[in-house]
Formats: sequence, C-alpha cells, structure tokens
Amino acid sequence: MTTDTQKSFQPNQKDIKYLGKDFDGLKSSLLDFAKVYYPNTYKDFNDASTGMMFIDMAAYVGDVLSYYTDYQFKESLAMTAEERVNIIALARYMGYKPKVTATAVGTLDVYQLIPAIKNSDGTFSPDYRFAQVIKQNMEVAADSNTNFVTSEPVDFTVDTLNDPTEISIFQRNSSGQPEFYILKKNVPISSGTIISKTEQIGDATQYYSITLPETNVVGIIDVYDSDGNRWYESDYLSQDLVPTQVENITKNDNVLAKYRDSTPFLLKFIKTARRFVTAITETNQTVLEFGSGINVQGDSIILPSPATVKKTVNWNNIAYDPANFLSNSSYGKAPSNTELTIKYAIGGGIESNVNANSIKNIVSIEYFGDLTEMPENDRSITQLVRGSVKVNNPQPTTGGKGAETNSEIKQNSMANFSAQNRAVTKQDYVIRTYAMPAKYGSIAKAYITSDASLDTSTRINNNQNAINLYVLCHDAAGRLTKSNPALIQNLKNYLNGYRLLTDSVNIIDGFIINVGLEFSIIAYKNYNKNEVLTNCIGVARSFLATDNMQFSQPINMSRLRLELAKVTGVQSVPTLTLRNLTTKDGDYSQHAYNISTATVNDMVYPSIDPSVFEVKFPTKDIVGRAI
Repeated sequence: MTTDTQKSFQPNQKDIKYLGKDFDGLKSSLLDFAKVYYPNTYKDFNDASTGMMFIDMAAYVGDVLSYYTDYQFKESLAMTAEERVNIIALARYMGYKPKVTATAVGTLDVYQLIPAIKNSDGTFSPDYRFAQVIKQNMEVAADSNTNFVTSEPVDFTVDTLNDPTEISIFQRNSSGQPEFYILKKNVPISSGTIISKTEQIGDATQYYSITLPETNVVGIIDVYDSDGNRWYESDYLSQDLVPTQVENITKNDNVLAKYRDSTPFLLKFIKTARRFVTAITETNQTVLEFGSGINVQGDSIILPSPATVKKTVNWNNIAYDPANFLSNSSYGKAPSNTELTIKYAIGGGIESNVNANSIKNIVSIEYFGDLTEMPENDRSITQLVRGSVKVNNPQPTTGGKGAETNSEIKQNSMANFSAQNRAVTKQDYVIRTYAMPAKYGSIAKAYITSDASLDTSTRINNNQNAINLYVLCHDAAGRLTKSNPALIQNLKNYLNGYRLLTDSVNIIDGFIINVGLEFSIIAYKNYNKNEVLTNCIGVARSFLATDNMQFSQPINMSRLRLELAKVTGVQSVPTLTLRNLTTKDGDYSQHAYNISTATVNDMVYPSIDPSVFEVKFPTKDIVGRAI
C-alpha cells in the first residue's frame, strides 16, 4: 500500500507555484519550472529565442486571465465595484432602488372662493356645499417653467388640526354683509411634469419590459391597459398583496366613512396578478418589468385571515411560506394583446429649486364630483368656484439635485441593506408609527412596551413576542384624544408591511391625565406685577405644552420653579401646585390620578400604565397670582 507521505515524494510529481499573478511573476515561475524539470530539453533562454516567445505568450495569457478574475471579483462587491451597471445591480440585489433624480419639495398655498350663506340666527358663514376637493397630482408651474405636482389631494370640505383651512372674507355687498369667502389650504408639492406614454403589446412575453426614454423619471403614477384594468407597482413580482389607497367615503366603507375628517384615506391591500416592478439602467433610464405568466385571478381587496387562506391557497402537496401564504409561482400576469398607457412624472434636478412666490400657474387640475350630476342652479356657481382656484408657494422649494453618484448608491444601498426595511426595535415601531402618511391619519403620541412586561392580569394575549403600541391623537383644537377605528385600521395595515413575522402588535389607546397648575410669585417693587405675572403664565404654558409631553414623561417641578424664577421681575416663587382635573371638573379625561402620591423629590411621575400629562385648556387651567 502506498501512503499519502509516499505519494508526496513520487518522482513524476511537479512542484507548481501559485504565487504568480502578473506578467513578470508568471514569466519568472515559468522559467524556473522549465529550468528545474526540463534542464536537458531546453537551454536557450535568450529573450529573442522561440522558446522565450512561447513563455512570454503563456505569461501574457495568465496575466490577462488573472486581471479579469480579480476584476470580476472586485466588481462583485459593493464596496469595490466601479462600473455603474454593476453598482446598480448590486444595489438592487440589496433591496435599494437608486434615484435617477432628486426632486425639489415645498408647500403650496391653494385658494378657493366660496359663496356666503345666511344662517338661521342671521349670521353669515361659508356655504360648504360648494367647497371643492382637488385630486392629487394637480400640476402647477413656476415662472421659470419648472413644473410641480401636489403630493396629496386638496380637500376644502374638512378643517382639522392635520389639515386646517384658513377662512377670510373676500367680498362684501353694499350692506356690508359677506358675499364671498376665500378658503386657503396648504399642500406638499414636489417638482415634476406629468406625461403619458402608450405601448402596443402583442402576444404574451415572459418578463416583458418597457424602457422609458427619459433619464429623470421621478416615479410612476399609474398604468392602465386598453380594457381599463389598472396595473400596480409592487416591490417585487412575487408580492401578491399590493398596498393601495381608497378614499374614505361611504361608497368604499360605510362604517369608517364617518371618520373622514381626520382620516381622509383608507390603506388597503389588493390581491392582483396585474403588477410590475421598476428598475434603473446604467444610463439612468427607468424600466418597467412585468410578470412571467398568466394568472386568471381577479383583483380583489383582501387582508390575510383564516377565512381567506382556504379560498386563496391550494394546500394539496405544496410547501408554503407562512410569511406570505398568498404568494404563487406565476410572478404576476404578462400583458398581452393590449395597449398600456403609462402615466409618470419627470423632473427634479438642481434647476427645480425655485424662489418663493414664483409658483402661480395651474397647468392641470381635476376635481372630485361630476358637474352633470349637480342641480342646474348649483352648476354655474360650482363652475365659478372652480375657476377661482389660485396657487402660490410661500417658501422656496429645496432639495432638487441630479442623479445619485456611484459613491452615493454604494453608501445608500449598504445602509438600506442593514436596515432591511423592517421594524425590529421599539424605536423602529415608534418611528414607523410617526412616519405613516398623514392622509391615513396622524398619530400625536406613540409608546411601545412588551406585552410580557405587564402584569399577567393586564396582558392582552400572553404572547411573549407581542408588543403593545399605545397611541393618542390630536383633535381639531390640538388637544389629545383617543384614535378612531379608521386610523387604527390604517395603522395596522401600514405596520404589517414592516413588522417581523413573529411579532404581534396590539394597538391600544393611551391614558390621558389632565392637570392644572396654580402658582404664586413675589415680584420686585419696581416692576409691574401684572406684566411679570403674564410673562410667568406664558413660561408655564410653554413648559407644560402638549408638544413637550410624551408617554411616561414626568414633570420636573423644580425645573418649572426655576424657569419661573428666571422671568425678569420675579423675586421668588413661594407656591407651585399641580392638581389633577377629571370629568367632575368639566370637559376633562375620566382618569383620576393622585398627584401628591406620585410626587417624589419634586418630580411628578406618571402612572405605570402608559399615560401622558396634558394641560387641556391652558388659558384657564394655568392660574397664577402676584403677591
């Protein structure tokens, strides 16, 4: 038997060196190899000899192969890749979509005239029957011919804290009575011009793609085929459930429609085979990529539940992913024998940063509501009102720049990969809650705690992975209030796109502890006591403002006393008392709280249950006197 040790010393085995990588190193290794193993076969190592030519050629081929091996390996890593096509491909692999343009953003004031109506008590007010709702993507233009589009609808029919309406008298009659009011709304805008492109499609082709000619596409607005079917943009082709928004009206949801004032849109998921993804080429063009086959399932609004699982999945002899049991292997439908109309926005760039008061021209505008369905008497007034709509930007637009550089794509893709677009920590959930678009409702205060950290008698479901998300909202006056069912439903749907599979999120209304403050000050003799007191009340209101209060945040009475003492003219603050206000004191929270028991070392601590201190009516709940 021949052992491994014996094999290593067989005479016909040659010692090959693998250290040579460039031309000189490979040539040197080849020369040494020839001299050691073929000493009698070849001895002419002159640079002009035929043998040296073959050695040089072999070293040349090895050098080229070594170069491209190293180059391909370098281009396969995000940190070292240099070719833009490879950098974009690696970014897409890590879930990041490079931006071919950066749009300038700002706010736009939108004005509308509205006729006055006489009330039963003889007063006048705006006739909100003629308040208009302008659809999203209204296109406006600046003096420099740079176009912008609105990011949200403009709804003059509502007046809430998150969507306030300014009202002023525009015109009076000869008797001094108002004839017309002017309504003013503020809406976000971003630079862009809306254009359409049609694509004629024949037989179905797997992964059919459409490349848009522009190199500054901001985003796809919508895609419709000639049969009127909409195609939805998704994050990936196997994503069966695509998020979409519907207007919160009775037609769409007769239960949640009554909360339209604070939640104008509902976030739902539609199960559809008509979907596409977008990608970026190395020349900064945008490509629409469609599915691989035919899926005959119709579009439907659907949310995962035990009732829908049995209807949407064939369970016979299949392996399924519990994270997305509605997915299938078709990767969406391939368009065929139709004409696709693609509406998208282009723009951005450094030139989209325009000055204030320069956006005054309306390029295109669409309204909710059909004139033909209105009474004849109202039609002419509605036409007058719609013709009165004007716009202006009170502040400059900022943020516009060109396409991302290769270095920016690398850094952003690696940051995106590490974030994984998931909510993992408590801070992630809080940030995602605050980041939910305002059109789905707005959360004023949010707090996360583990359900397992609570007492067993107060746990929601005894799930070790369950988390309790306590939320509070603002009412129209900016005071804290409980959330409505429409907002809770939207928040659940929104967080489902980010939460981990094992996490269970319980959304619960937080507790409000209404408090009032009573204090006294001693003012110096040479100061006006009333003026000093007024300044102290202002300081107290700012210190206890609702925006400064968070869940489980204590009130530092020593700090408040110090802030009052710092007011010019204050000699001392002899008394400072915080008291709890409940329903027995008026229109306050029902939750009673023992302030004296909760005060330790001049710190007023909140309850163990997630709660927020609030001075509901600062003008009457903060009382001071000057001695």
